Amino acid sequence: MSFDEGGDGDGIPKSRSRPMFANHIPEFRRYGVFVINADSKKPADSNLIMETLCKLIENHDLPNKLQFNQIAPVAEVNGNVLIGCEDEDTAEWITRCMGDLRPPHSTVPYIEFFGLIRCTLVMPEPTETGSGLFSTLENQNRGLVTDKWAITGRSFEGAEDNRSEIMELYIDAESKKLIERQSSTLLYAYTTIRFRFES
Repeated sequence: MSFDEGGDGDGIPKSRSRPMFANHIPEFRRYGVFVINADSKKPADSNLIMETLCKLIENHDLPNKLQFNQIAPVAEVNGNVLIGCEDEDTAEWITRCMGDLRPPHSTVPYIEFFGLIRCTLVMPEPTETGSGLFSTLENQNRGLVTDKWAITGRSFEGAEDNRSEIMELYIDAESKKLIERQSSTLLYAYTTIRFRFES
């Protein structure tokens, strides 16, 4: 599907095709679970996966509360199936259920599947939602694509009237290269923000 967001670096949105999983809220992406066929030569059997989940729902074999992404609860990514869980309990339940599939499939957490890299950044003041922040960064930084980025922690420091925000992120390797080419900074609004990567 297409969204009118982008990154020419001039603040003017540019249309580009985004994967379905980019609809997942950045704060919840870390809970996503990929289901992969144990036979690496074959794609995941999406019909089998959905049939299994439907049977569990019909039999009421469910925890009290499951949280899935409402826009794209299931998305195919290069022959694998991503289930858009939005909390740890849901992710653990999906992992257990998929372990019973025949032919066998395996599960991989979102961050591990994409090989995302941990970093932190300090915002000069508390920010908007993760989706809004990422959109602003893409609009102001040419070539930046935040589709895979996941927010795993947000905390604050400083006095109430002068607080800054510390954000923990997992980002893809291409984004890391782009950021490091710019001295580990990105443009944001009327300032720059600095990323710190673990050595």
